[in-house]
Amino acid sequence: MVRRTIRASAAVHALLGSVATAFLVVVALSIGSRQGRLLLFATVALLALLVLMVLPVQVLPALALLASVLVPDRMADYGTSPLVTPGTVVLLVWLGRRLLVRANADPVAPREGAPGTDRLRKALVTSAVLLGAIMLPLMLVAPSKLLSVAWTFTYLVAIVGPLLVGDLDREARALSDWLPGIAAVTAAYAVLQAALQRNVLYTPIYDALGKPDNQHWAVYRSDSSFGHPLVAGLFFSVALAFCVGRWLETRRLRFLAIAVLSGLGVVSTVSRGSYVAAAGSVIVLTFVVIATQSRGRLRLVVIVMGLAVATRLALSSSTFVERGLSGEASSSYSSRSNLPTITLDTARAYHFLGGGPASSAAVAEPFNFQGLPIENSFMQLLIDVGAVGLLLFITVLALAVIIGIRNRNSGAWAGVVAYSIAVSGFAALDSRRTLLVVLGMLIVLCLRSRAAFSPPVVSGQRGRTGRLDSRQPAAHRAATTARQG
Repeated sequence: MVRRTIRASAAVHALLGSVATAFLVVVALSIGSRQGRLLLFATVALLALLVLMVLPVQVLPALALLASVLVPDRMADYGTSPLVTPGTVVLLVWLGRRLLVRANADPVAPREGAPGTDRLRKALVTSAVLLGAIMLPLMLVAPSKLLSVAWTFTYLVAIVGPLLVGDLDREARALSDWLPGIAAVTAAYAVLQAALQRNVLYTPIYDALGKPDNQHWAVYRSDSSFGHPLVAGLFFSVALAFCVGRWLETRRLRFLAIAVLSGLGVVSTVSRGSYVAAAGSVIVLTFVVIATQSRGRLRLVVIVMGLAVATRLALSSSTFVERGLSGEASSSYSSRSNLPTITLDTARAYHFLGGGPASSAAVAEPFNFQGLPIENSFMQLLIDVGAVGLLLFITVLALAVIIGIRNRNSGAWAGVVAYSIAVSGFAALDSRRTLLVVLGMLIVLCLRSRAAFSPPVVSGQRGRTGRLDSRQPAAHRAATTARQG
């Protein structure tokens, strides 16, 4: 109870601090004097740093996720923030505190990973580090050094950094507590935005920053706090998969309710790729759970039936039909059919070694006569970091999923599956550094050990019902039963 109260208190303080910071930023943007604006920004940065130093260290990755959700790349772009984003700043402070304090173990919840996960984790760390090593020399040949350095830096901080820390159970516990709440609030706001046909919170900020309105589609598409409906759809599909998995693990109806709300968020973005990501990840989750677990079959039937009904309603909605019949949709279909040729021609010109991180658009320009966006993140990576880099990235995703399955972290690995499907449908990774933070936090959740959310109860302790707590390890339960026999 004390631990839960502490985590709730930290979440409330972080949320209030985020709101206060956002208010001060809006005030700074409204100040006409450049010197006054810079002074206020410096004050906000100093206060934020002080808050990061006093918050419990285990909540900082969750706070980094929150910062990445509330401050989209559209606001913290390469021009105003050439190297760091709010999410990477929080992760840098967290990495510094963890490495200095060496708080690598939780005395209450000892690590009890599934057999073989240590070897898989070493392979995951090796693959992630090798990918980072490949990026370093490629930065030297990239057309835009600034973009390449910023992307590589974010990758190293958000994905490689957490893997080198050690035990991440406390951080995973906080992430698991915060992710559903973040998803619920942002998805509810996306539904409200769709109803109002206006982003009442972020449009004034975009206007102050001189950012043009991104609503140029045939239908209105919600972007919530993410700056683009495709990014919002990706996050909501990840949240839906995560909450469905957590519902299977815990049987708590609040996860099912947030999954439904996240599904409504996906629908409000009118993103076909996100529809596929949400449905595909839940289908994969269903088959894996059926194959690996004997319990929960009835709940899986409920999931499949609910998913079928929801998919039917979403695909038959007037908004989705109008979007599918629009000229922009036909143009998108046409451009995607040309992407494999453009990608292979570009990769071949660079001998499949890559043209530099976050450089796919510039590198492919001589072979992209129509100026088409590379609407597939895996094709982007083939151009950016070459065939070996792409293989290593896919290996990182696959190992995270396998470790999550071995640890029975259904929500975490299902979220990685949804993420992988979603990024294959649009130009995500090159220009959206916040998505690297989201992926890094999902990998942290996959590494969570079995004991992370169910600390072993003192031998002989009983619950309110008078029965032994089923969360105890088998050895504890056996010893307790023998003493009571």
